[in-house]
Amino acid sequence: MTFELTRIKQRLADLEKGYKDLSFWHDQWKRLHLKASETAVKNTELQQEVHETMKVMTDSIMDIRQTYQSLLPLTQAMLELTDRVKNLEQKNTGKDHP
Repeated sequence: MTFELTRIKQRLADLEKGYKDLSFWHDQWKRLHLKASETAVKNTELQQEVHETMKVMTDSIMDIRQTYQSLLPLTQAMLELTDRVKNLEQKNTGKDHP
């Protein structure tokens, strides 16, 4: 009878130790899961921020492109006028200066 009682006590101690170990690893898993969830939320927030930043950049690039296209004819006209002024200066100064 004492053998069985000792055996039952040993099994009970083993069960208690197993429960403690299981509880420990369960708590560790919960902590890791919580950290992973927090990281996933932060990652999602960062992805949204990057997406919004890229949208702003794309909009800005499109605005710059439209501005450039609207100024292009003016730039070409200014270059043509500069060439015409140079040609006129060359015609006039060629006779007056040696």
